[in-house]
Amino acid sequence: MGMMVGTWGLTHERLASAACGIGTAQFALALATSHLRARRQFGVALYEQQALRLRVADLAAQVAVARSALYALAMAAPARPAMFAREVAGLKVTVARLGERVASECMHLLGARGYLEDRSPLARIWRDMRLARLGGGTDEMMWELVAGGLRGDDHAYAALVREPA
Repeated sequence: MGMMVGTWGLTHERLASAACGIGTAQFALALATSHLRARRQFGVALYEQQALRLRVADLAAQVAVARSALYALAMAAPARPAMFAREVAGLKVTVARLGERVASECMHLLGARGYLEDRSPLARIWRDMRLARLGGGTDEMMWELVAGGLRGDDHAYAALVREPA
């Protein structure tokens, strides 16, 4: 029974970590977007530079997908308790890696002030997102949980995949 309680607690810690990671990534993107709209170079806002605007849009879309996955997983948890811990583990590591990348990109978009802790919170956000890859279990531990639940389709494999002659 103790193992079940421990697994339940860790799973919910990982789910909370993913939720925090998504919120933090959204906040970092909001700061970067506001900076790009406010900062002007050569007479125009940085946001008018297509490459920068599309970079933020790409990251925002990835965060939105992660948020949708979080909501779907949380809603489906009671119906799929056997897979819940594995799916949360996969979500946690995916969101932690995404959050770290988002924070890094946003730091870059703010230039020097993105790296200076007295000029913006992005350096701390990046550090915290990096820590999310360790807390509640490292990336490798999470992938081991995911891998433990992978099942092949032996029937389809036998029917569709030919061995070399």
